[in-house]
Formats: sequence, structure tokens, C-alpha cells
Amino acid sequence: MRLIARICASVTGVIACTVAMAEPPPCEPAQGRHIASVSGEVAGERAFSQPVGPGWTLRLERAAAGWELRLLADDGVDLTAVTPPYHGTNPRQLYGWHFRNADNSGPNRGEINAPQHLRLFLFSPGLAGTGGFKPPKTEPSSVDADGRGWLYVEEMGLTDLEPGERARMVYLRFRGCLSWPKTASEMAEEEDLASPIYIAEEIETFASCGLSEPYQLRAYLLPRIQLGDLDGDGALDSVATAVRTTDDSRGLAVCRSGSRLDLLGFDEPIDALEPEYFERAERWIVLPRSEIIAYQGAPPLRRFDHDVITIERLEKSSYTIYWDEDRFRARRDYRMVEP
Repeated sequence: MRLIARICASVTGVIACTVAMAEPPPCEPAQGRHIASVSGEVAGERAFSQPVGPGWTLRLERAAAGWELRLLADDGVDLTAVTPPYHGTNPRQLYGWHFRNADNSGPNRGEINAPQHLRLFLFSPGLAGTGGFKPPKTEPSSVDADGRGWLYVEEMGLTDLEPGERARMVYLRFRGCLSWPKTASEMAEEEDLASPIYIAEEIETFASCGLSEPYQLRAYLLPRIQLGDLDGDGALDSVATAVRTTDDSRGLAVCRSGSRLDLLGFDEPIDALEPEYFERAERWIVLPRSEIIAYQGAPPLRRFDHDVITIERLEKSSYTIYWDEDRFRARRDYRMVEP
């Protein structure tokens, strides 16, 4: 059982409630599934939008008594349409009167059969591109392979609180989580990237790009290879972990457009990023520009149309490596001072 406590204040006919409640389910990765967290706030007549997943948009659309949750595919189909019940009050409806009793004289103590602060919903990625005509699934076991999510009301504002009226929600602060299955090809790609063995095609790609002794590919960190458009020319570039065999020093090899080789981390510093950092690095990844994490206190990074490399010592420091006109540059994202 979850215990709920409300701290409420009434100002000019609007009641604002901060909800203290046991934590909702954790938003953690699960094997074979994607995970995405959402959060935000919305007030007045405004709607809320947040991109999530493969081209989807989480929406809170304004309704007469509050907001309605939607997860829209590129074609506008609402993927949450599979959430039961299909008639009556639905957990995707965030209405003010859900939180009031039958005559609107006080909080809902169970008189109104409506979901409260934790909203559980389902969504079907398979609805995308169907025009929304896929028949809804009715048995819980039949949706186990589909998407599922929750939205948790952290704070809300209600108005129209006089007895006999129907309360409206006019402010909402929330967080939530979505989870959906990975495709067979995505899982196969993950399994491949978890292997430290370079396949013949990858070795040939870097050899054709100019990688030769004393440099060679070696998976001293996983993933061994990543793809991205690092220089903004519209072509995919390959980035792989590599070593120099004469001294076993570590770095990254970048093959741009299959013909131009850049070696990062062996001799020359990249701005403030010293070659020795690659020896101690514990994580690296190629990130789309839209997914770059903005660390508090980090210097502003010019907005580019291409991808970047992040290299990190976990919970100690991190650098972003990016292409700037004719060369790679680096900026420090954060550094924790060690005791």
C-alpha cells in the first residue's frame, strides 16, 4: 500500500497541492527493452511536448478539465490508444475532478473511481504507420511485448472547487518513464558491439583509410567501434579504439568517409585533452549532437549539425571531442576534484 500526503494551499480560488508519495516504479534499463524518462510542467491553456523514442512525441494536450496524455508517431497516430479501459475514465486523462470527492467539497477519498497520482499506460509501437486501425489488445498477457509507461503527478493546481462544480486542473508538474521492446536487429547489433573482436570488414575499412603499423585496432574499451557523421559532410564515419604497438599507448582511430584517417590521443593534446587521458579513460561513445549532455558549469559548445565523441573517467571527468572546420577539438565537460 502507498501512503499519500498532501500539502495544499488555497490562493484566489486555486488549490495547489504538492504530493508526497512513495516512489513510483524505477525507470531503469531492462534486458531487451528501450527506456526513456520524461519530466516537465504545464499550466493554463498550454500543451506539453517532448521528443522520445524513434521519432515519437509525448504530448499533454489541453482538455476541458485538465490534460490528456498522448504518444504520437510521425504520422500522428496515438500509440497509447491501446490503454484500457476503452470506455469511461482512462489513466491517460489527467482531470482535476479525479482528485475531488463526489460533491466537490474535498479531496477524493475513494468516492470517485478514478486513477490518482500514478498513471499506468500502455502503448503499441506497432500502431505507427497503420492509421490507428490496429485492433486494441484486451488481455494483459497480449501486451507484454508492447510498450508500457507511467506518469507520476508531483504537483498540481486545481480550480472550480465550489460544491456542485467540476474541478479543473490548471497546473501540473510530473515525471514519467516509457519502456518498449528492442527489435531483433537492435539486439543483434548490441550483441555484436559487446564483442571485442574486430571483424574482417572493420579491419579492411581502417586499412583502406590508412591505418597501418605501428597502429592497429584493439578493443581496450567497449564498444570497439562506433559510427556517426563527425565532420558534418553527410557521410558516416567510423571511430574505433586503437593502440600503438611500439609502446602500447591508447587512442582512437577515426576513418572519415572511408578515406581520411585521424588518430586521436597518441602524441599531441587536443586542446586541454592530454594524450595520457586515453590511458585512464573508462568509457567512450559517439553521440548525436541532439543528445549531448549539458553539464552545469561547462563552457558553451557551438551548435553543430554533426555528431561528437565523448570520452570519460566515470564520476571523475569527461571531455567532448568535436570537429571544428578542419580539425578535431575538445572541451572539458566536467571534472570532479578528487580528495
